[in-house]
Amino acid sequence: MFGSGDGTLAGLVYYDGNGSDTADNSDWALPGAKVTLSMVGSDTVISMYTGTDGSYTFTDLPSGTYTIALVLSDSDPGTNTLGTLLDSSGEVVETGQGTVGTDQFTGIVLGSGYSGENYNFSQLSYPASLVTKRLLTTIDPGMHHINVTPSPVPEPGTVTLLAIAGLCLGGALWRRRRG
Repeated sequence: MFGSGDGTLAGLVYYDGNGSDTADNSDWALPGAKVTLSMVGSDTVISMYTGTDGSYTFTDLPSGTYTIALVLSDSDPGTNTLGTLLDSSGEVVETGQGTVGTDQFTGIVLGSGYSGENYNFSQLSYPASLVTKRLLTTIDPGMHHINVTPSPVPEPGTVTLLAIAGLCLGGALWRRRRG
């Protein structure tokens, strides 16, 4: 760890299905995506995985300058959004604080008690490396859709895998009836 503190940095990792460059109702959260945090002057790197809603939150951070990175082996980066820094009373300190790189935000200066929110990573295609992780945790086919009410449509990866399974099952039944 970097020591103890009361700062936080948070955001969202999502598939920008409609190419709007912002997270909206037609986009998909990317659960299980690895996000890392490093602090200038420290060799420590903290890793975490996004939750079922695609969110990540690093807590108990001391004041310092940070880098947040998205680690995906099959990344197809979209437009990443710099977040907003809030002070301990919830007042906006700065919007768009830091620098955007390919799947990373650098130079985020976090003051004592500050919280950084909406440091969002978008992807232009759904990473294949996350499909199996997502399916293993899916109870409701639409649970990873961003901000959706009521009944969302199933995720693209879910629909594709169900179609493949249906074709395999259908082919097996057809061969059995012919044989």
